[in-house]
Amino acid sequence: MKDHPATRQPNSSGCFVCGLRNPIGLKIVFEEDREHGEVHARLSVSETYRSYPGVVHGGIVATILDETSGRALMLHAGDQNLFFATARMEIRYRQATPTQTPLLAVGWVERAGESRARVKGELRLEDGAVLAACESLIVRPQAAFLEGWQEEVPYWRVYSSEEIAAARSSLRSAEGVDDGPASSDSGSLDPRSLDPGPAADS
Repeated sequence: MKDHPATRQPNSSGCFVCGLRNPIGLKIVFEEDREHGEVHARLSVSETYRSYPGVVHGGIVATILDETSGRALMLHAGDQNLFFATARMEIRYRQATPTQTPLLAVGWVERAGESRARVKGELRLEDGAVLAACESLIVRPQAAFLEGWQEEVPYWRVYSSEEIAAARSSLRSAEGVDDGPASSDSGSLDPRSLDPGPAADS
């Protein structure tokens, strides 16, 4: 996968969706398509998060779409430190989402105000077929909601492809997936070394 740090959004430490230090997290990375006003994330979900064999649990699908919606608002506002919370989300499951299959999450803002926004998102197969779609109402939370965020601030940054590969490799190892010899671009980084630092520029 090409390295596009200029359009990549930050990742956190502990978030279930984007936290690179979360041992059971999905470790999803979002990219900004500024020309079309969309955020994109390429991902694959393992059998660890299945419902029926070969099918991603509907709750995991909803979680991915929820995160995608919030990320779309960050792009729309032009502020990667702007945090909102979901007040309502309606999901339509169109097809079963397969595990261990390349997927694309896409999100965009329909309209936005100072304190709330209406956002849409889709989870698709690589051929464009829509597996699930959502429409969300996202609102600005009260200050108390974000009090715990301070512990994440040092880790909230854009990570290099090498750091992301190392974090994802640790997830595959925990799931018992053997990828064979490490590739030259994944290195042998310990995900615990993903410490605070400046935003990656390569």
